[in-house]
Order: sequence, then C-alpha cells, then structure tokens
Amino acid sequence: MAFDGTTIAAVRKELSDSILGGRIYKIAQPEPDELLITIKTPEGQRKLYISASASLPLIYLTDENKPSPMTAPGFCMLLRKYVGNGRITAISQPGLERILFFDIEHLNELGDLCRKRLIVEIMGKHSNLILTDETGKILDSIKRVTHEKSSVREVLPGKEYVFPPSQDKKNPLLAEQADFLFSLHLQEGRRLQEFLYQTYTGISPVMAGEICTRAGLDASDSCQETTLENSERLFAAFEKTMQEVKAADFCPAIYYQKENNRIVDFAVLKMQQFQGLAAKPFPSVSALLEGFYQERDNAAHIRQKAQDMRKLVTNHIERCVKKKEIQL
Repeated sequence: MAFDGTTIAAVRKELSDSILGGRIYKIAQPEPDELLITIKTPEGQRKLYISASASLPLIYLTDENKPSPMTAPGFCMLLRKYVGNGRITAISQPGLERILFFDIEHLNELGDLCRKRLIVEIMGKHSNLILTDETGKILDSIKRVTHEKSSVREVLPGKEYVFPPSQDKKNPLLAEQADFLFSLHLQEGRRLQEFLYQTYTGISPVMAGEICTRAGLDASDSCQETTLENSERLFAAFEKTMQEVKAADFCPAIYYQKENNRIVDFAVLKMQQFQGLAAKPFPSVSALLEGFYQERDNAAHIRQKAQDMRKLVTNHIERCVKKKEIQL
C-alpha cells in the first residue's frame, strides 16, 4: 500500500499519543534527506525517524540509531538553533493530505516564548521537510526548490509557505452524498477506482480498490454505467471507510501469500480485498512500517545477491567451456 493519507493519519494518531508534549532533546541528520529526532517524554525517550528521500519517504518511531556525520549539515544546525529543547504542542494533518504539521514552542536568546512549525511532506519525489516561523515564513528546508526546479511552488528561505498543488482534489473527510454521486456520473471514460483516487486527496489506488470491494463492486466498472443503487452503495462504503479513519480504528498488518510467504502489501485498516492472504498484525503503525520496509529491503538484498552469484557462476561456466574447446 502506498504511503497515502490514510497511513499518514494512522502515523499522526500514534505520534499524538506518544510524543505530544515531549521536548526535543537531540537532532541529527544521518543522510542529506533524513532526520533523527530524539524526544523526551514522561514515558522515556522516543526517536522519530523522518526521511524525505525521493525513492522512499517515511516517518515513524524507531529504536534504531544511525551514525551521523562529524559536522552537522546546515539544516540540522538550523533546527538545533530554533527548536532545540522545544516542546511539541500540536501534531496535525490538514484533511487527508500527505502532510504533517509539528507545532513547537521554544525560548529564544532573550528568553521570549516563540513558535515554529516543522512541516513534513511525504509526496514521493517531491517530499520535503520545511521549517517555518509562526507567520508561515519559510526559515529553511532540507531540499530547496528554486523556480528553475519548479515553476509551480518555490521552497526557499524568506518565502511564504503555500500548500503543494492539490490538483483540485476534494477532502474525503468532508464528502457529502449528493456531491459524490453528481461527480461520479460526470466521469467520462473513468473507472470507479480511478474516480476515487483522482477525485479525493490521500486516497491511493489500493485504498480506492478496497472501497470498491467493500461496496461489492468491481473497481474496473465504468462510472457512467454505474446504477444509482450501486453508486449509493459505493458512497456508503466510502463514508464508512472515512469514519474508520476519523475514529482512528486502525489495524496495522502485513499481508503475505500463504503458498510462499511472500510479502503482498501492508495496510493500516482491515482489508477485505486481502481475504485469503496470511495477515501478520503489528502493535503500532511505526512497528509495521519499520518491519515492512526492513523485510522488503532484506528480500531485495537476497535477490540481488542471488543475481550476482548466478552471473558469477554463468561466467565461470562460459570460461570453462571455452577452455575445453581450446584444449580439444
């Protein structure tokens, strides 16, 4: 499952339960696009791992440490200056966007109370970590985006923070039946699954397929040919899924094929479309994400080793065959 708005909502709930009100104790930047923030809470220290990697953006709580460079990068130094020893006062997600806001209170050099906001954008190759002041002015970001890189939105110190382009998508948490049905039947040439993830923010293709499954409909059905009864069933399933997100009724699990124990996907909600697969539940979303990507990386590492070994053996066989021909 993609790191969509539903997964971000589950992460936000876990972070609010565990680190809200905690003080930032240490800030490290192990890689150019990663942060590892140690937070002191009444229950002990927690480590928050954030990656703005273009290939694998992530955010979760971890117990792992990563070695940091001897000299801290500029963005890390900036965070230490502005939010070091600061207190996390709020963790929020606008709608079901793939964005998290961390509101932080700290004392400046004069002892005055100031507020900053650390913005985590989990958006594939456009992922970023941005620090703003209380007026919304950007102080800096882990990736600076100039006009040459993006003509839509600049992310530079001194600029006003603006949301990434939403492509005119709607907030699924505020969807109403009349608007949903009206929009559905205007979709010329689109399938039900495409309508869901292209119309509403934070809905991945997998989650769109799950909503169709819950409605008892085929995700590839045409929008225009869908009957009123089926359209209402689709909205009912959509609304029920959003209610689960609002109520934080999350059930993090990794799903495997029973035949070969191969990973199929992960999910933070109970998935009807994965019935028949083996499910491994996790106590938290962070444990799920860490476990999933670790297993996936291990599997990829083993496949790479197998390919290297196969290539090595093939080369040796070819050499031996040539030597044999020469000897003969």
